[in-house]
Amino acid sequence: MTAMVGGILLALGSSIPISPYVTTVSFLIYVVCRLAGARGTRRLHWSR
Repeated sequence: MTAMVGGILLALGSSIPISPYVTTVSFLIYVVCRLAGARGTRRLHWSR
């Protein structure tokens, strides 16, 4: 939902269709979540 709304907002002032923006925002959210998950896993591993 966040990626869709963000993509629509980014596409409002552009001549490019909405789908590339939605795809890019979705991918960025995915990367941030993967990095945060890896960081959290590493912290748990070292705290043992």
